[in-house]
Amino acid sequence: MKTEIYYFTGTGNSLHVARELNKALLHSGELLPVARYQNDETVCSDAEMVGFVFPIYMGSVPWIVAEFIKKLRIDNPSYIFSVATYNSHEMQCMQILNEILRASSMNLALAETIVMPGNAKANSPMETENKLIASAQRIIDISQKINGRACEPLAISPKTTKGAAKAFKHTSIAKFKLLPSCNGCGICAKVCPVKNIELIDKKPVWGKNCTSCLACFHWCPSNSTKWTLPLVGSRSQYHHPEINVQDIIKQQVIDI
Repeated sequence: MKTEIYYFTGTGNSLHVARELNKALLHSGELLPVARYQNDETVCSDAEMVGFVFPIYMGSVPWIVAEFIKKLRIDNPSYIFSVATYNSHEMQCMQILNEILRASSMNLALAETIVMPGNAKANSPMETENKLIASAQRIIDISQKINGRACEPLAISPKTTKGAAKAFKHTSIAKFKLLPSCNGCGICAKVCPVKNIELIDKKPVWGKNCTSCLACFHWCPSNSTKWTLPLVGSRSQYHHPEINVQDIIKQQVIDI
């Protein structure tokens, strides 16, 4: 059985989940970064099992994931599952995802979520450690469901229709500021999955295509990038301890 797991990540949480989940599957497959396909008009898959792993943003699906699903074409009748990571509230995210998939004639068999440390709220070191420990067992539990081809359809709600539209049209409200400690290393531009950061005179300049993943903030070696929104502007950097900066860079689209 051919398996494909499409992932999107900023802190590395979702990549870690995708990796560990794939290891635990009876039919492990290939991990494919959603961001790499952003310039493709159509993405074709012949996999019999397809998974989506991504973080929940503001209770919804990141627009880059929604846009990817919109252009995905699956040839085989597939078993489709999704695992979303979050640090605050999952809200209607999975219902929204379900509607996006249904609009593309795909059926979501299993939708699961995992609590992780990360962007939505600050965590103490102990909270972070406890969430990471708990997430390991959640991954095992979810993999067992997938291996058993569990089918747990989500209830269709008219309330999610508008949410699905917002996922497609979402534009970032992120506003960044740069501290004088920036040394022009360019890591922020390299980890940006949509190439929204350009170095001008060795200083990053943000464009208008931000995904709000905050990779530029969390992976800055000199901690010189700050998000100016009140809820997150003062928090500490975080990335999953088993993910490195090269892992994040690899999900960026390749220039041809």
